[in-house]
Amino acid sequence: MSFLVWNCRGLAQPRTVRFLKEIIKQLRPNLVFLSETFANKKKIESICKAVFFNGCFVVESQRHGGGLTLLWKNEGGVEIKGSSNHYIDFEVCCDQVGRWRYTGFYGCPERQRRRESWQILRDPAAESQLPWCLIGDFNDMMHEHEKQGGRRQPRGLLEGFKETVFDSGLDDLGFIGSEFTWEKSRGTAT
Repeated sequence: MSFLVWNCRGLAQPRTVRFLKEIIKQLRPNLVFLSETFANKKKIESICKAVFFNGCFVVESQRHGGGLTLLWKNEGGVEIKGSSNHYIDFEVCCDQVGRWRYTGFYGCPERQRRRESWQILRDPAAESQLPWCLIGDFNDMMHEHEKQGGRRQPRGLLEGFKETVFDSGLDDLGFIGSEFTWEKSRGTAT
């Protein structure tokens, strides 16, 4: 079972949709979690068909921001357990790994609202006995070296997020791909 997790920053532009199609073609994931889609359900459903996925669950964007999407292929059963503007909680059953719980997460981007994100992470931690994998964009970090440029991350936010991860029984598994989702002109000299 393979995942693609992408903070797409909007699916309104054709080049963004083309990029999504290309990366799905290259990586061939079974599940795709998208955050900050800025799109409605109709738009997402058309993208789902275009990338040949059978299942689609959408949390529509509010006003001019947000939006979450989970796309899946028919392989393995996906059962949605809950959702909000910040997460899609689901269970997956497949031959290779059995039944697992996953949560696609998008944390509050505003610093003053980080405690809301932390509480959202803590609430579902005890709800299931299944192995749990939490994926997405937390808009938070546990170490200062995870940030480049701009203001330093306040120590209280670093410690608060570390404490939340620990309290929830989570471990950081790392990632593959671009370290920073906001990179401008990635792959060029600028």
